[in-house]
Amino acid sequence: MKIGILTHYNVSSHGAYLQLYAMSRILQERGHEPFVLTYRKNFDFAEEDEAKKFQIGPASISYYIRKYLFDAGLRNSFFQMRKHRELEAFGRRTFSYAPYAKSDMDAAIIGADEVFSLQYGVNYMMYGHGVAAKSVFTYAPSFGQTDLERIERFHVGPLIAAGLASMQGLSVRDEGSAAVVEQLCDIKPRIVCDPALLYDFDREREKFASGKQRKPYALVYAYTTNMNEPHIVESIKAYARTRGLELVSIEGYHSWCDKNVVCDPVDMLAWFSSASAVITDTFHGTISSVITHAPLALFTRPTNTVKLGSLVNQLGLEEILVTEERDVGEVLSRPFSYERVEEKISAIRTEGMSYLDSQLDACERLLR
Repeated sequence: MKIGILTHYNVSSHGAYLQLYAMSRILQERGHEPFVLTYRKNFDFAEEDEAKKFQIGPASISYYIRKYLFDAGLRNSFFQMRKHRELEAFGRRTFSYAPYAKSDMDAAIIGADEVFSLQYGVNYMMYGHGVAAKSVFTYAPSFGQTDLERIERFHVGPLIAAGLASMQGLSVRDEGSAAVVEQLCDIKPRIVCDPALLYDFDREREKFASGKQRKPYALVYAYTTNMNEPHIVESIKAYARTRGLELVSIEGYHSWCDKNVVCDPVDMLAWFSSASAVITDTFHGTISSVITHAPLALFTRPTNTVKLGSLVNQLGLEEILVTEERDVGEVLSRPFSYERVEEKISAIRTEGMSYLDSQLDACERLLR
């Protein structure tokens, strides 16, 4: 079947590209023809200053000069430009693209990632509206931190509920999103794992498991605006000093690290695989550590409690959480086995594949 994937595809995020890559490979292994569905994002709910970065034109010039040349600095700006180009090039050589409303496709999959979020605006196609496919179902989308209060504040509950209720199948990535779906349309969706956990990466594992000969390092995976608190920075640097490790940052630019690396999402896994330790506060930083069995210290933040908290519970990662009582050094000094984690992954992978295959079978029955 020709299957369109409706997810974040033009964002400067390794995690977004990694989950898209994983879903694309899973569908190809099942003999399908996946492609990415393009769309124009809505930013009606963004703050006025924040919205300027999405509105390319005279009004945005002052924003970019201030944000990237003065606030961020030249090195950060240069890093972000190189990273954007690298991820964009990866997308061009890995995926094909077509508009969501005009594509010739048999089925559309909505997800994964926070495509249900109302952070900046309502993207009605993410709830199935206007998607030119015979069958539409979701796989592991998330509302992120969007709750019912925010949905009601912007008066989009009926629009979202109508779209979700019309889907062939509904699954979400976390318990918080499942609760919102139930509140909106009285449907209990399946909770399934992110595509980056669903896919086994067997074809890629030989490449990234071997890695490259590098000086021992600890990997920092966090957005540029995060993990800059002085006490967190000092605790990470102190750990690296005591172990004789370089600090390498991927995903965001951190001037306090020894290196800031630009790479594609698959090469990124090689950096995780070879790391002596990983410090992250992100969902896909955690997943990449789990995929490669990297020693991990995990921070949580108020901005990602829903998705990251659900992942920690799913995989039993409570032992590697950094808390007020356990700093980075203490977490990483404790032995941690991924054996139990792999058992949990095996179970949730079976659940996810069962859901995905049942939806694909239903799509094929409609075409007969």
